[in-house]
Amino acid sequence: MKENKIIEWFIIFYIILFAIISILQKNYEFFYYCIIYLLLIIIIKIYVYKHKIEIKLSKIILLGFALLGIAHFLGAVIHINGVRLYDTYFILKYDNYIHAFGTFLLTFVIYDYFSPYLSPDFKKSMLKLGFLVVVFTLGIGSIIEIIEFFGIIFFKASGVGDYTNNALDQIFNITGALTATIIIYWHEQKNKSKQ
Repeated sequence: MKENKIIEWFIIFYIILFAIISILQKNYEFFYYCIIYLLLIIIIKIYVYKHKIEIKLSKIILLGFALLGIAHFLGAVIHINGVRLYDTYFILKYDNYIHAFGTFLLTFVIYDYFSPYLSPDFKKSMLKLGFLVVVFTLGIGSIIEIIEFFGIIFFKASGVGDYTNNALDQIFNITGALTATIIIYWHEQKNKSKQ
């Protein structure tokens, strides 16, 4: 648990660091995202404390989110040959990898949250289990897209892309969610066969 606290503080530290870098680079759109992330962390912490909820994120998932956040912010502030990292291609666009990895991680968190409430029969059905975790993950992904849209409107920015970019974001969101769901289902079936 102590290691998780260190990772959480590291995440807060680098969000603040990237907020400062965003201001220095006059990238107010990504400064806005830094503020949103910090507010989200505060809201989650207050909600968890108030409702006495225990969130059991594994160290691997928390580290995954730490790496995801760093990759996200580096995509905005690093330029390679004058091209923002977010706009570069490594077979796929950098942004596509971020979306797939983010929803991959988020799907595990959603499953972990709902798992205690799901019957063994429900977990046996790939269709039911997949539908639940994928729909919740895509819902949260859509909320993130709406938050990005507000950033575009308020800051008259085009840093996150157009309609095609938004549609591709959704495709890679579902790719990450489905990949995680297959792993979760496989893991559930493997554990059941050991019992």
